[in-house]
Amino acid sequence: METCQLIQPWEEPEKHINRRIKVHEDLFLVGTIEDKIVGTVMGRCDENRGWVEYLAVHPLFRRKGIGRQLVNIIEEKLSKKGCSGMVLLIQQENSDATDFYRRIGYHTKSVTYLEKRLRERRLKPRRLLRGLRFKVK
Repeated sequence: METCQLIQPWEEPEKHINRRIKVHEDLFLVGTIEDKIVGTVMGRCDENRGWVEYLAVHPLFRRKGIGRQLVNIIEEKLSKKGCSGMVLLIQQENSDATDFYRRIGYHTKSVTYLEKRLRERRLKPRRLLRGLRFKVK
């Protein structure tokens, strides 16, 4: 993934991949040619939405249809799991990825994405308002 410049310094892809494999091994694909890894993709299903994550194709093997095949397979697997649509996130500066996804039928949707990193600071417990109760069902 580093070769493909896919991850940011704060991300922990090994942790995400290992956790996801435990739940849905069939949604993590590795493409190989002559026993060399040339591409990967991971998918997940949130209710009726399918997500494409960590799509990466080695730079020497791009524009040969590998990325398109990986996405097609993940889309098919997620459709069988009940997903009626696909979504993904791309860093704004990654115009190559944006162009790729547009070529295979994805379109930009205007949303605001907010993020809060929980590991950057220690969370202090806050006092609950008097009488406030939470029930877990």
